[in-house]
Amino acid sequence: QLARITAIKENATVKVEFNTANETYQASVQKPLEPARIFRKGRMPAGVDIFSAVFGSGAFVEFDNQGTTMNNTDGSTQLINNSGRAKTIRVSITGNSRID
Repeated sequence: QLARITAIKENATVKVEFNTANETYQASVQKPLEPARIFRKGRMPAGVDIFSAVFGSGAFVEFDNQGTTMNNTDGSTQLINNSGRAKTIRVSITGNSRID
């Protein structure tokens, strides 16, 4: 939700990228004629893996300045802990997210 709110607040595009190999993520703001600015990045805590990140264009989701996803794509990211418990974060084309 932070990425979506940031896109609206800054009247910009926000991209959230997931790296399943390195267990990392980052969110960046892109405004016209300006370089992208990373505003949040991190690594999953020990024992938690980014099992998958599947969105229309790859392992990332982009929000426009209205808070909806770019190119009408939806998708999900699945996290799994070391005891096998999984949670899926789903993002709809309207930009809403939920955890299953």
